[in-house]
Amino acid sequence: MHHRNGEIFVKQPDQEFLAKMLAIASDLDAVVVGDDGEKYTSPDSHGILPAVCRSRTPPITKPWWRFW
Repeated sequence: MHHRNGEIFVKQPDQEFLAKMLAIASDLDAVVVGDDGEKYTSPDSHGILPAVCRSRTPPITKPWWRFW
């Protein structure tokens, strides 16, 4: 995640992180836009599936702000 000129850049967010980005953008009256100019409205239609959905291991509980 990188911040520059009032914009935040994220490379290949998973759906969980994209959902957090959409929630924050909503609170800030901002939009989430992809590399090709597409506007993200739902984490279900974009993003990489989170690791917990790809594996059969139980999800790890972590604070809402920690994404690694």
